[in-house]
Amino acid sequence: MPATVIGASLGVGMFISFAHLGTKKNAWRALSHLRKSSLSREILFLGLFGLSWLFTTLENVIWLHSMPEWTAITAILGIGLIYNMSQVYRFPAAPGWNTWRTNAGFMISALLLGISVMAPLLGYESSVTGIQVSADHWTAIDGSLLILLLAQSIIMHKPSFSTRLLFLRIGLILVGMMISAITLLPSASSLHSTHTLLFLIIASEEGLGRWLFYRSRA
Repeated sequence: MPATVIGASLGVGMFISFAHLGTKKNAWRALSHLRKSSLSREILFLGLFGLSWLFTTLENVIWLHSMPEWTAITAILGIGLIYNMSQVYRFPAAPGWNTWRTNAGFMISALLLGISVMAPLLGYESSVTGIQVSADHWTAIDGSLLILLLAQSIIMHKPSFSTRLLFLRIGLILVGMMISAITLLPSASSLHSTHTLLFLIIASEEGLGRWLFYRSRA
């Protein structure tokens, strides 16, 4: 199931990216400027990550397991994709974007959304298969979300416009941090519904963050 979600997200992202191209018939030339264009490198890493994801998924389907080395390669290619994606927005004509915060924000957003969407999937698979997830595993998940939400609140863009939306995003981040902290308590149980709520909160604050990010160029 996690591999299916990753593949579906990758496919939707590719479709949306292709849909907003100005001249679609020239898309085949996208890889002709790898040295100078971050967009070309982003497309290259997108293709490499897609192929690596496909190979890893087929391994799981056919042999019911995947090599750790190949999984690590897939993860590295994913990091490269996110980095080059963020580099597309680093140009002098947009001072609000041309900062290290853009790279850090993209990376933290990807980790937050990835971990938060996989947590309820893990809980669902555990309930279906009967294979219990260890307490240490849940602690690592919730602890990571807490740290990433804190990091996001520190490095996120703080534009002077749309202050209500900015305060709303900060409020959602604080609520997410409180829920993550509560789930770390020994007496708390890692319920499927709790992680689903946490994902919805994170997805909402990240959606607001993306809207504020694009508005910051103006």
